[in-house]
Amino acid sequence: MNKETIDRFFRNECSPEEERNVSEYILNSQDEVHTQSLLKKAWNEPQFNDESDNTKSRLFDKLKSGIESSDAARLKFNTRVVNHVSKKRLSKKFLGIAASIILTIGLSFTMYYLDEKDDQTIIQQMAEIERINSSGQRSRVILRDGTKVFLNAESRIRYSDQAYGLSSRNIFLEGEAYFEVAKNGNLPFIVTTKSLSTTALGTSFNVRAFNDETSSQISLVEGKVSVARLNEDMSQAKPFLLLPEEEIYLNEVEMVKRKFDKQQVVSWKDGIIYFNETDFNEATRVLERWYNVEFDIKNLKKGTGLKGTGTFKNESLENILKALSYSLDFEFKIDNDIVTINF
Repeated sequence: MNKETIDRFFRNECSPEEERNVSEYILNSQDEVHTQSLLKKAWNEPQFNDESDNTKSRLFDKLKSGIESSDAARLKFNTRVVNHVSKKRLSKKFLGIAASIILTIGLSFTMYYLDEKDDQTIIQQMAEIERINSSGQRSRVILRDGTKVFLNAESRIRYSDQAYGLSSRNIFLEGEAYFEVAKNGNLPFIVTTKSLSTTALGTSFNVRAFNDETSSQISLVEGKVSVARLNEDMSQAKPFLLLPEEEIYLNEVEMVKRKFDKQQVVSWKDGIIYFNETDFNEATRVLERWYNVEFDIKNLKKGTGLKGTGTFKNESLENILKALSYSLDFEFKIDNDIVTINF
């Protein structure tokens, strides 16, 4: 894709076929940095500097329509894939692309969501920046103050475009992220999840709080953090102070402070899957997020307590499953994004 075509797209001079090509290029791009750079160069041209929010929204709608139609066209020829790819999966994939486009062209005041219940598009106005990773995607974000955020798959962060790094350093997280916080004695760094609030000044820690999991973990690598449970009215309970190699573990029953295995908790940010006597169901959830697949597990008896062990860096899903199958005694088949395991 060349810059001239992107320029003509923003000027509304592309043919319908060229508009689809632009959308298809963004959908298929394997180099997110290059794609963002290309879009940003085009959007920063003088003729676009005074564009209104309505014009930006129109351009975003065109990309959204093209991306959705391209995705649907690619899937319709494979009925097995269509049967297993849910609207939720497509919505999440689009949101990941959308966040990248919004961050690039400056459309930070409008975010679109696909409603999973009735498939209707709704619009929520927000003066926030949101970064979203879908399944199979991990990324690193450097914030305005120099803080580094390593964002895991199926995770998102959001923060105020106007306030962050200037009057506050508040981050909202769903999923998992590793933070290397830039020091600022005047502005504490605060990460809020569905049930916990973590406050730090300059430190490194991991937060795991997926919405589909009943437990949350705050694991401190360096520095000090204060962790408080959030009540139903979002007020904070008495905080816990964490020192390096300590973590807070919260589930539906208890909240405890304990030691943790650093390699097991934070290896993911370096591209390493680390299983150490990991529950088999937990291991498959990790692989689903990592490789954007779904597992169909057959003939696994309840209460077997299967656990997997292994360290995998830049390995294919097939190689990981081969290694696990030797010790756990199962057969597997990978069919597009469906993995069938037979015990």
